[in-house]
Amino acid sequence: MTKATPLQLAKLAQDLRALADDLEKGKLRIGNSLIEVGAPVFLKTKSEFKGDSAYFALSVKMMVAGPSPSPMDRPTASPSSVPAGKTEKPRGQGSSEGKRVKKEISRLWKSLCRQIEAAEPISAGDGSTMTRLCEEFNLFGEPEWREEWDACCGAVGKCLAAASDGRWQEAKSLASEVNRRTRECHRQYK
Repeated sequence: MTKATPLQLAKLAQDLRALADDLEKGKLRIGNSLIEVGAPVFLKTKSEFKGDSAYFALSVKMMVAGPSPSPMDRPTASPSSVPAGKTEKPRGQGSSEGKRVKKEISRLWKSLCRQIEAAEPISAGDGSTMTRLCEEFNLFGEPEWREEWDACCGAVGKCLAAASDGRWQEAKSLASEVNRRTRECHRQYK
């Protein structure tokens, strides 16, 4: 892992200040375009320390203010988040990106449940991928089921921790809780 240099940290701070300045004006820069946005409907920050690394994540969902840009006028996302030549699609529960993330979560969760049921060790990569996907799906969450989603993600984290410690009965119980929460949420909001 490469260590950040002061110049890189200064650039990060400069970018964050520019973002804050744009947000104060009710705008959000996507690629080279500024779009008008409304008040945030979801805001979550997460910071943690693991080994010799510190992590910080910021997730914000805002509705586009005024008329939504047409697909041809829609600004492209920054190069780091969308492959070159592709435009960013509107985010939301029904967006193709949201559906993709949801399918990845479902596929990986089923695989993890099979491993837990068989008391097979879960790779650190699969555990971190599940955590990353759950955090990524926060961008697509709707306010009416946000609380249930957060509780479910908490149960997933506890389940993975129990499995990684070899506490299989606890992991199985937590996996059942996650599956129950998921069924209830889908029944109520789908």
